[in-house]
Amino acid sequence: MGEMFENMNNIRRLSGDIPPEFLLTHPLSSSRISDAFNAAENISEPGTKENSLEFSFIKSRLEVYYEKIPSNSVRIYESRVNESRSDSNVYGLALAYNKVNDFNNSLVLIDSLIRKYPKNLLLNTSKISNEDDSKSLSFSTRENKTTNVTEFYNLLYQYRNDCLIAGLEYNKEYYTDGALRPEESIFFKLTIVPFGQTSSPDIMK
Repeated sequence: MGEMFENMNNIRRLSGDIPPEFLLTHPLSSSRISDAFNAAENISEPGTKENSLEFSFIKSRLEVYYEKIPSNSVRIYESRVNESRSDSNVYGLALAYNKVNDFNNSLVLIDSLIRKYPKNLLLNTSKISNEDDSKSLSFSTRENKTTNVTEFYNLLYQYRNDCLIAGLEYNKEYYTDGALRPEESIFFKLTIVPFGQTSSPDIMK
């Protein structure tokens, strides 16, 4: 309020001897401006509005979402949690872990918050999203544009966490020669981070 009165007073000075019309019924004085600042400073803390739990969660969520380097979010929120293990800091760290595919640690933190706030929509939605992110299902095809025939199908289901990626891959290949039967194969793939990937022999053979 005090800042608003100061701005209005500055407008009055700029207007010259004749104040703007909207100020005529609201004359300003230095004492009125001082009174406004004093009144604001004397507002007791119990009368102020504290940030809600949802507000603090959304603030943490936005900070993690807009961080371009996910590992920076982990470093920042690990430091914050070490300083103060507030609910918003724990939630931010859980989201940061999720961004770097550390789903196990992310779920541990989310679950700890859900035990405190079992009906909180943000927390329960984050848990579902976290569980979904750890699993993926992809499907692709290859089509022969000349014959307008689909020659190849690929279906891949993967589970991932911070140290490994396990997947089951199904392939089916058709041949232009109708006398040849389609060839099907299923592979189990395992990637251990950061050492590399290995695949099983074709399970169908």
